Amino acid sequence: MDQRVQRFGYVGALTVAILAAALLSHHLAILLALGPTAYFLALLPSDGDITAKDVLVSHLAAVAAGWIAYLLLAQGIDPTAVAPRSLESLRVVASMLLAMGLTAVVLFRFSAQIATAHVTATVVALGALTSPRALGALVVCVGVVAGLHAAFHETDGRSGKVPA
Repeated sequence: MDQRVQRFGYVGALTVAILAAALLSHHLAILLALGPTAYFLALLPSDGDITAKDVLVSHLAAVAAGWIAYLLLAQGIDPTAVAPRSLESLRVVASMLLAMGLTAVVLFRFSAQIATAHVTATVVALGALTSPRALGALVVCVGVVAGLHAAFHETDGRSGKVPA
């Protein structure tokens, strides 16, 4: 199959999957959390080093880090309604920083270097996706994105890398 057609199918499948998850779950913040990842994965060369496991580990770690940071620091705060230079705004910023720091530690530890996972961590840390239903929809969508990445990038079965 022509590589351009395959890339178009891949980008289309990622976009439709993320959009469908957001619309079906009624949590449009899923678009914010995973949209940049679709763009990042679409720009990868077909022989890139990013595996489906990298996608899964990085984003699940980001979801967990964002949720922990939100629960510890920003629970109950509407980030769009905080006054500048207030304690609440400091807590929201601290929540985002903690989420990004925790995500960075996990990404470094597991060598799953997908920078867009920090976007996912930030969206969750801000409180946009914190209910069990929202988190569940986000996790399912992460699994679908990882599955699509695996399906469109055939591996050799040994190294998990795309054959050259």
